[in-house]
Amino acid sequence: MVRLNPKTVYRTLRYAPSLDLVYVMNQKAACTTIIKSLWLAEDRTRGTNSYRGAHRHDRGPFINIVDVPRKKLEEAQWFTVVRDPYARLLSAYLDKIVPDSPPGRWFTQRAGRRPKNFRDFVEKLSHIRMETMNPHFRAQYLNVLYPYVRWDFIGRVEAMDQVSAYLASRGVEMETHSEHATGAAELLSEHYDDATLARVTSLYRVDFDLFGYPRRRSPLETPSLPGPVPATHEYLLSMARG
Repeated sequence: MVRLNPKTVYRTLRYAPSLDLVYVMNQKAACTTIIKSLWLAEDRTRGTNSYRGAHRHDRGPFINIVDVPRKKLEEAQWFTVVRDPYARLLSAYLDKIVPDSPPGRWFTQRAGRRPKNFRDFVEKLSHIRMETMNPHFRAQYLNVLYPYVRWDFIGRVEAMDQVSAYLASRGVEMETHSEHATGAAELLSEHYDDATLARVTSLYRVDFDLFGYPRRRSPLETPSLPGPVPATHEYLLSMARG
């Protein structure tokens, strides 16, 4: 489990007061799109124009969760979005490791050098303790603060129409942000081999179990899209216990 402290909570949860929504951030799973959508929806509700970038923690309409009354949090809708672990990790590599970025520099510092390729990246990453990883590479169940958080809705990057419909039901118009898009889902066969696939399957086994993504038997396999993620905390807890 990820350790809960005020800094972790502040960086992970976005409470949009006018929308009565709490978004549990999950990097490399449409995170920027979701935050931008919530921010602009709050601006429209308030009649303001404050958007300056989705990841500015010191700006925007969101309220630090520790300052929100417990009753308001209990009444709010809590949601997150998850992604196929194979595509998510490749996207993180293409977006954060290939170019020079802070998460990429974090990895280089921990691994001792820049990776030669995706296979080298995965091999080095597998020797870093999951709980200490940068959130772009860390398992999703840790990013979304399992098992501390209950969700009213868990969407999938592979079914953003469902995410859009959920947000629309809460008065939020989806504002697509593609700056960090890599098209990773279509590039799996170019970067994965059998050994890398097996390593990623093992490394993110909890995400596969909790969020229902199928384990691939080969990089060329294209499994069918899994159904909606059951959003009840009790279901996820029972899955974790086996």
